[in-house]
Amino acid sequence: MKFFINDRMLRMTTTKKIYVLDDCEGTTFILKRWLSENFQVEVFNSPQDFLEKFKREKPALCILDVQLNDNRNGLDVLKEIGLAGKVKIPFIFISQGDEHHRKVNAYELGAVDYLKKPLEKNEMLHKINNIMYLLQSESLKNTIELDENNLTFTVNGSLDKQFVRLTPKEFIIFKQLFNHKDSIVTREQILAKLEDSLHEKFVVDRVIDVHVCNIKKKLGPYKDIINSVYGIGYKFETAKAS
Repeated sequence: MKFFINDRMLRMTTTKKIYVLDDCEGTTFILKRWLSENFQVEVFNSPQDFLEKFKREKPALCILDVQLNDNRNGLDVLKEIGLAGKVKIPFIFISQGDEHHRKVNAYELGAVDYLKKPLEKNEMLHKINNIMYLLQSESLKNTIELDENNLTFTVNGSLDKQFVRLTPKEFIIFKQLFNHKDSIVTREQILAKLEDSLHEKFVVDRVIDVHVCNIKKKLGPYKDIINSVYGIGYKFETAKAS
């Protein structure tokens, strides 16, 4: 098994920086207050300031107002970004109106959502959290490759690569947890998988705990990906990839 964790993905899960562009200072003040509890938030009141910062540093997500007073609207800003770098970052648009053609244009340009003002805090937070979770899950999915022939995992860091070999039992357990990401896998389910794969009978389920402990040691700084669920089993948690 070959196991990749991309360093860029890990930085994204820990940074979670959001840019907000709206020419109304009241709106940017409210959104920064709402979002700052869980994210790093930078607000901009002019498209130019937003674009200059975006060129220097990319966020995890952007929130753009459609109507701006700088001879450009939010859709124009997204067009400029798309033409400049084709960066795949989720954009949420907010608008005082609910014009159908602007919604369609926003989605055609790649927007992930379009919300009408006045904004509702819980709705906004739920949508952003869902987007962040899906991004993280997709990133993790794309950076982990299972290779049953090699029985190894590779951690790709920013400076070096670390290769670690798993035993056949460890590989079976890791693969089952990975294939059921963010779901609890019981000890009984893991035992059944081991017995079915190896045609071997296990007397006690404590053997699972020993193998999982060894896997976590081999994962080193990424050991929190696998977590114990007291009295039940284990869970491969994409949200703890960092």
